[in-house]
Amino acid sequence: MSFLTKFFSKPKLQEPFLGDWVIDKNAPDSLKELGYVKMSFKKDGSLIYEIREKDKSQFILMTYLVEGDKLITDQASHPHKEETDFDFENPTTLILKFNGVVTRFVKS
Repeated sequence: MSFLTKFFSKPKLQEPFLGDWVIDKNAPDSLKELGYVKMSFKKDGSLIYEIREKDKSQFILMTYLVEGDKLITDQASHPHKEETDFDFENPTTLILKFNGVVTRFVKS
């Protein structure tokens, strides 16, 4: 991709991400690493990251875009872009790789 194309192109949202994804309860390593997490990807580029604990939920509001095989997120309250490698094992299974940790999510 040329510099101009990259500079002037619009951020890409990827259709397969849209909707709700929950941590794969059949993947014990993922569940142990993150606990119960739900991600809701919206068409407008917003991402709601929900962390559920015993009797409460914490919500983190972010934005996202996709560049190649990278999911790029940014949190408005603590601005800093994070890049996460991703792969779709199939249309309903999302694999994320962040800082050497691999987690599995399933479409809900």
